[in-house]
Amino acid sequence: MMEFRKAVPQDLDQIMRIVEQARALFRESGIPQWQNGYPNAQSIQQDIDNGWSWVLRAQGKVCATAAIVLQPDPNYAEIEGKWLWDGPYAAIHRVAVDGSFKKQGLASRMVEEAAALASKMGRGSLRCDTHEVNRPMRGMLEKNGFQLCGKIYLLDDNHAPRVAYERLL
Repeated sequence: MMEFRKAVPQDLDQIMRIVEQARALFRESGIPQWQNGYPNAQSIQQDIDNGWSWVLRAQGKVCATAAIVLQPDPNYAEIEGKWLWDGPYAAIHRVAVDGSFKKQGLASRMVEEAAALASKMGRGSLRCDTHEVNRPMRGMLEKNGFQLCGKIYLLDDNHAPRVAYERLL
């Protein structure tokens, strides 16, 4: 039985273990995303404190994690391209799945949970961004109904470019 719920402070160690697995996988795959120390325990704790951190739990442990933000993301204020929706949206960030649960559709499940939550909260779309060479994430987004909208530049990471996606709800 899979449980979707807000993360609590006691989940931090398990979430960070999953983040570190993802960071190592990115490094091995030549994906430069998450290689500068972010996300770290402080940023994940901030997600928990803000009520943005969500987890999927199974077999007594956290098996997937994501931040689901229901307020405007300053990184999305400007885009080279065009968003699909001009109204209130949610964003999903920092999606990661425990290595022992890979290939079970948990990233897609997290997206579906985020979309349901966003819709319930009156948002018309779900946005996400990722590194251009992060083909697994891009493929997962496209498989789950996201459309490539353009390119954004991260405000707090030397204006690093990211491909931006959106899914209408």
